[in-house]
Amino acid sequence: MVGLWLGASSALQAQTFTVTNLNFPVQNADIGAVDIDKDGDIDLLIAGDNSGRFVQLFKNDGSGNYTLATSPFAAVGLASLDFGDVDGDGNLDVIESGFAASPLAKLYKSNALGEFAEVTPAPFQQIAPTSGFADLNNDGYLDVYVFGNHDIGDSRAKIYFNNKTGGFTESAQFNNFKFIDPLVTVVDYDNDKDLDLFVMAY
Repeated sequence: MVGLWLGASSALQAQTFTVTNLNFPVQNADIGAVDIDKDGDIDLLIAGDNSGRFVQLFKNDGSGNYTLATSPFAAVGLASLDFGDVDGDGNLDVIESGFAASPLAKLYKSNALGEFAEVTPAPFQQIAPTSGFADLNNDGYLDVYVFGNHDIGDSRAKIYFNNKTGGFTESAQFNNFKFIDPLVTVVDYDNDKDLDLFVMAY
């Protein structure tokens, strides 16, 4: 079950929540709460599985009411979603990875109207389940990490550094690691002003 808990609080009262049931049963999922269509309110993008793979986009009408909308995103299980402006045009982009008929990692770029289109051919290796954006080399541009299961085609985790011209340069510095079901958190672990990757995996 996917539900939305809306909070309300005051200086003298603990926060309370109102539940909105989106009537969308899903598990092994990821949820993105972002302004997909650039209308000033928060929409919900949900991908996951429950007796099949799903992706659903719920658009907010500005009053907290959500309506199911069509989207170009892929239906995947064990989903990973991340959002950022990867090409520096001021518009939100999405990276999605997960398992469909085979593992996938897709990049979607949006225009000034909030309309998304898949970048083809895919600029990343097709592995899952984890991907995301982060400026890993401190150059002001978002890079991409794609970490997946090595037991599918002997794939290895990759970093893709943004080349500032719309493309990426692959880094193989994780080739010696054979991850299974990796989870990645981006954090400056040692307080040295650059981002590190905390990886949990088999």
